[in-house]
Amino acid sequence: MTSTTSHPPTEQANLESNQKLSADELLVGRHSDTTPQLSVVMPTLNEEAGIRTCIEWIKTAVEELQVPTEIIISDSSTDRTPEIAREMGAIVVEPDGEGYGYAYRYAFERTRGAYIAMGDADTTYDFKQIPRLLAHLEETGGDMVMGSRLDGEIEDGAMPSLHQYIGNPALT
Repeated sequence: MTSTTSHPPTEQANLESNQKLSADELLVGRHSDTTPQLSVVMPTLNEEAGIRTCIEWIKTAVEELQVPTEIIISDSSTDRTPEIAREMGAIVVEPDGEGYGYAYRYAFERTRGAYIAMGDADTTYDFKQIPRLLAHLEETGGDMVMGSRLDGEIEDGAMPSLHQYIGNPALT
């Protein structure tokens, strides 16, 4: 029986199959015929220390969501970041221009998912929260939802006042 009802991404795959797939089975390659439901974009510049952890967190989210997903790493590194990302199933693209913003735009042009999540590869963003963010987006019918890397309060003296009260809230 075919249904035309739209279901949140966390439910859609489960309706089609009772079998839970691993994240590696749900990751979609660049030339796959499967259209990803979710695209996760990370610009990287020598993030060898954090890329593995971030992709593991994304895979945890993908297993919870049970939706086809592509991980796009927009990379300008000189270290092992792109090799590690590829080994873990990510699509690595190399921007033909410079800069953080350009790396994002370059990757966005290559996304195919209905939803796009983004964050840095330095482990300051918890990609395991993607299901929670998507659920909120679905519940509210919004076009965009933003998370924050700040959890709770910042201890006195941990960050310069200018950064704490202006920079981080405005940029995070």
